[in-house]
Amino acid sequence: MLCNAQDCSGYTPKIHFRCRFSSFREVCNVLVQRFGDPLVVRLRQLHINQFLRLPVMPQNVPLIHMLISKWDMKTESFIIKGRSLKFSTEEVAILIGMPNRGIIFDVGSAKSTGKTSNDIRHDIERLDSSTRLDDVVKCFLLYLLSNIFYPMANFRIPVSIFELLNTPELFNQYNWPESIKGFLVEEFNVVATKQAKGLGLGYVNGLVMILIIWFLEHTTIHAVQDDLSRPRFTRWDGNFIYTEKEVINIFADLEEHEILTELQGITDAEKDLLLHLSPPTSPIKEPSPSRVPCPTTAESTQTTPASPVGMSSPPEHDSPTPTPVRPVLFTSTSHPDSSAEPESTNVDDQANFVLLNKSIFELFNKYNFIQKKVAEVEATNQIQEHRIHFLEDSMFDLEKENSNLKEKIKKKDDFLMQFFEDQFPSYLKNYKKEMCAPSSVSPTASEETTLSEYEVDTSILSGIAQRVQRRNGRKRKLVSTPFTTGVRKKKIKKKVLSEELALVASAGDRPDEVPEKAAVHTTTPASQPPPEPTPTSPIVIPEPHEQEDVPVVDQPVVKEAVVYEVDENIEIPRAPAAEMLDYPGRALISEDKRVIIDNALKQFKFKNDSIFEFGNISINRSQLDELLMAEELDNNHIDAFAHLLTQKESAFPGRNQPFLFVSSFHWLYYKQYNDSNTKTFVSNIDKTIIRNINLIFVPIIYEKYWTLLLCNLLKKRWEFYDSLPKKTHKAILPEVISHFYEDTDDAFDIDITKWPIKGFRNVPTQNNNVDCGMYLCKYIEVLIQKEPIKWYRYLDWHSNMSLYRAEFAYDLLCTKIQ
Repeated sequence: MLCNAQDCSGYTPKIHFRCRFSSFREVCNVLVQRFGDPLVVRLRQLHINQFLRLPVMPQNVPLIHMLISKWDMKTESFIIKGRSLKFSTEEVAILIGMPNRGIIFDVGSAKSTGKTSNDIRHDIERLDSSTRLDDVVKCFLLYLLSNIFYPMANFRIPVSIFELLNTPELFNQYNWPESIKGFLVEEFNVVATKQAKGLGLGYVNGLVMILIIWFLEHTTIHAVQDDLSRPRFTRWDGNFIYTEKEVINIFADLEEHEILTELQGITDAEKDLLLHLSPPTSPIKEPSPSRVPCPTTAESTQTTPASPVGMSSPPEHDSPTPTPVRPVLFTSTSHPDSSAEPESTNVDDQANFVLLNKSIFELFNKYNFIQKKVAEVEATNQIQEHRIHFLEDSMFDLEKENSNLKEKIKKKDDFLMQFFEDQFPSYLKNYKKEMCAPSSVSPTASEETTLSEYEVDTSILSGIAQRVQRRNGRKRKLVSTPFTTGVRKKKIKKKVLSEELALVASAGDRPDEVPEKAAVHTTTPASQPPPEPTPTSPIVIPEPHEQEDVPVVDQPVVKEAVVYEVDENIEIPRAPAAEMLDYPGRALISEDKRVIIDNALKQFKFKNDSIFEFGNISINRSQLDELLMAEELDNNHIDAFAHLLTQKESAFPGRNQPFLFVSSFHWLYYKQYNDSNTKTFVSNIDKTIIRNINLIFVPIIYEKYWTLLLCNLLKKRWEFYDSLPKKTHKAILPEVISHFYEDTDDAFDIDITKWPIKGFRNVPTQNNNVDCGMYLCKYIEVLIQKEPIKWYRYLDWHSNMSLYRAEFAYDLLCTKIQ
């Protein structure tokens, strides 16, 4: 059933996986053409030659998504039309044609950081006839395990696969059906958990395409291409693609008789794959002759591969109750009277022997693993012992070096003392006296003979020292400086003024007259000569006709302005910017947008070149580089994005909800710069605007981290969106709401500070420390939509963040061009 391009063009995959049969088959065809039968023989020894015939089958994403959505975690089965269809190890073994025996391969969680799974294909395509066959087999095993058995979403190859390739001869010792089934069950459980929480399903790792083969084997909706071909995946062609609508119709119209709870037509060769290790709960049952008639053609009588345990053909009569395939012996039809007791005992002994060998092999592997771990621990201990010895040697060297330093310091001290003794004997004598003087509370005779703290032996002074010593008895001279003169003179003036007021008060003949206040002295620069001291004159009481009723006012101190000389001919150098940036989103953005960004980078050659300006918003070249190179966004970036969003809304009115964006500078100036006058940033908000909008976005920058606060006027609540959820981010919300309401209280009829605050856990979150600003912008872009928001659709933002940044830069440059 083919879908045309018209039907598939609008489909958005709800699930992703990297398991692709078609690309793997292309590589197999190349290998067979170059290396022929020798390669096929070697792969047959490993039971993997059948994968050379893997069908060229498309992914059929809608069908895979529908099947995984039917997965039941408790029973590990698919619930289709109310019937539980087991997904068992035995079925996987029959579908891929590999024996269900051996030890389990644990793929682990460690991923290599070297080659990716895509690199392996390129390596295989470069192989030629000169390559050793062993190397070709290793390359094929690596490609099979990394692209079919265990393809990962990040294209990384598990480390365990590389370790397995060191011993490819042990490949047959692993139970690959059980390993593949166990890995897929874990992946299905993860998807079911995400689906139950309403999250995006994302990627599914592993051999996901086997579900298509499993579904075709359990239903009769699609015709088999070759019924006799084995293994089972070779029975089906790949010439069908189901659209999402067709898949829904298929499951809706599926009849009960079209659902097969067990695989049909199990051959003896397929039973050999399950021998000895099939669990009793297997849904694979031996078909009775009446249900699946045994073919009588020559093809049906051909010999089958030898089984480890001899099994005869099934009985001619119908079995009353179908039983699972187990290591039991069927009686021979040629000797119906013969007893099966000895042969059954023989089979049980052989089965026990095989199980014993398997247990011994597993114990041997565990022993090797333990020995390996012990060797690693011993090697680690040796390394630690070497480190301890090194530290001990270092400590010994440091102690020796410390001792040498002490000796050098002692020698230097002795040398200095000898030098002072030779050059300054009197000083050294006085110094020794002070050092040897006994300390006591009560004065003693020895203290009287020594010099006091404030006495200096003038006999040892000469020259400048003597002249300085003679000045001690002089009166200290006050030096006029810009820092002391004004203050000291002001104190003197105040003292003189108080004396003058006292004299006036004592005169008593003119009590109503107030003497003239003395002028306040102003400070002068140090470069000017000090002013001459003003002589103090006696108080002169003014005449009655000279008295004026003027209030006494202190004159302010006038500071002298400092004038700097600037040479206008000197040009300040401008910081250059790179003309070419290899930003992460360059390979993701379209060609026309890439050309515009590259041309702009060449045009704006300096970091301070203006790219975008509007009101308080200013984006220069350095900020454009920060946006492109996945660095943190600042307030200008956030406000610029909101402005561009407003421009888009005005170009297409009515497409989204009416909203209002509060400038990020409103909170920044209040919190970071302690500026209480921030009403200018919200002066445009009034009652008319509030009546005509539904949403008010308030961006918050706190501890260099961006979060978004939304005032939902329709639901009368506050909503908080945090791309890196932390409790400390919510602690600032009451202060933000209170500050916003204080500056806009006249625009609201009710107190919005009493509205509840609701947080959201299912929103997309970042996986680094720099994208919080971009997540804030993307939150706004989604929240203004009129349709109901389903956040699980946007959980892949982190993988496309480089593209979003490049598109943001392109929008800024388009505004500059306009």
